[in-house]
Amino acid sequence: MKDKGAKTREQIEELTIRALAGEIAALEELVGVLQTDIFNLALQFLWSPKDAEDATQEILLKIVVNLNRFEFRTNLRTWAYRIASNYLIDARRSHAEQRNISFELIEHELRAPSPEPAETDSSRLEEQAESVKTACTHAMLLCLDRPARLAFIFGEVLQLKSNEAAEVLGTTPAAFRQRLARARKRMSDFMGRHCGLMDARNSCRCSNRIGYAQQANRPGRLPYAAYAECLRQSDALPSIPQFYQKEIDRVHRLALIYRTNRSYKSPEKLLRRIVDLVQREHPNP
Repeated sequence: MKDKGAKTREQIEELTIRALAGEIAALEELVGVLQTDIFNLALQFLWSPKDAEDATQEILLKIVVNLNRFEFRTNLRTWAYRIASNYLIDARRSHAEQRNISFELIEHELRAPSPEPAETDSSRLEEQAESVKTACTHAMLLCLDRPARLAFIFGEVLQLKSNEAAEVLGTTPAAFRQRLARARKRMSDFMGRHCGLMDARNSCRCSNRIGYAQQANRPGRLPYAAYAECLRQSDALPSIPQFYQKEIDRVHRLALIYRTNRSYKSPEKLLRRIVDLVQREHPNP
């Protein structure tokens, strides 16, 4: 289910034309349309809210400054993703990346016993289990190198077609599909051995790891805790217990685990900051 406030390609192109003509209100609205998509991409890629916020600001500035180069032959969002991916692939390593997370490290953590959670309220436990799922699945993304991580995010999470994803990543559709297949296999192999969402025979459950996260002093600093305002609610897809049935193959389960993660609204201050910078540095865009 799409966001009810989502704009069509034609509406976005109209905003772009008005922004290029110097209409600040249109530029502000256009940045507002793009910022949440860019922020969620950066957040999934970097797994650090502060780093994602900084990256989003830089990417949006690049989009605004280069808007006059947009040729309208493609979707503006695709063009914006191309700018974002070019920035992210060479960006300074995020705080999360500096931890050098690997599948081996995650496997070691999963072997550690998890005590009973301190929380007893069922609604709070459900919320914390969702936070554990989000943190765990996005930590696994950091086990992939950057090109593979981008391929997985664009192909599996954002569901871009191979032609569009190839354009975003500056490669051929065939090369993109090969890169995505390798990334998908690594993720599927690891999660297939450990994740209870992938295979009910696996013992690991998000709810069972809440105590471990609390013991490690993580719930308060789970990367997504400060961005709990969801854009995509669970009614967009059936609930996880109903959704992961035996007839769904492993590849589909892998993709759906990531697609059922929440999307988060980018900080409102980002939009104001971008518009202020543009007005100050480019009074007549």
